[in-house]
Formats: sequence, structure tokens, C-alpha cells
Amino acid sequence: MAVGGEYKFFGRFVTHAKHGEQFDIAKYELLPPDNEQKIITFIGGGLIFGVGPVTAKKIVKKFGRETLNILATNPEKLATVRGISPNKARAIVQSVGS
Repeated sequence: MAVGGEYKFFGRFVTHAKHGEQFDIAKYELLPPDNEQKIITFIGGGLIFGVGPVTAKKIVKKFGRETLNILATNPEKLATVRGISPNKARAIVQSVGS
């Protein structure tokens, strides 16, 4: 589970003999963050090596709602963010790719 992540769950309600009504999850989906604050929380929550809340805020300030797209398709652009060296950008890219 991702910090700051929002999920959509699929399943059905069942009644357990001891614990009563419960939701039996068949599958779930991680929904993409839909605003800048959620993106900051999502990428700065520890999933990506080298990206904490301060760095996440800098990245989102530079790329806005395109941040997740940048991470997925043009991660080399991270080196254009103030405070992110080319070496740190490479480490972030490796973390995202793994």
C-alpha cells in the first residue's frame, strides 16, 4: 500500500459466523493522485528512494500535475529541479524503475 494512495476495491459483502458482515476483496486498484497536494504526498511518502516531502514539493512545483508523467516518460528532467543533482536524478529514476 502506498502512503497517500487512494484505492478502488472490488468484491462483495459476506457474513462471517463470528465477526459478522465483512467485505471480501477480490481485487483492488491504486488510483492516480488527482491534484498537486496528493502527488506530493504520494511521491514523497517513501516509495521513491531519495524523495521525501521537501524534494517532492520541489518536483511538483516544477512539473505540476504532469509530475507522474515526467517520472514515467522523461525522468531525466528531474535533474532540472533545483537541488536535484544528475546523480540524485539517476538514483530516483532507478528507484522508480524497480
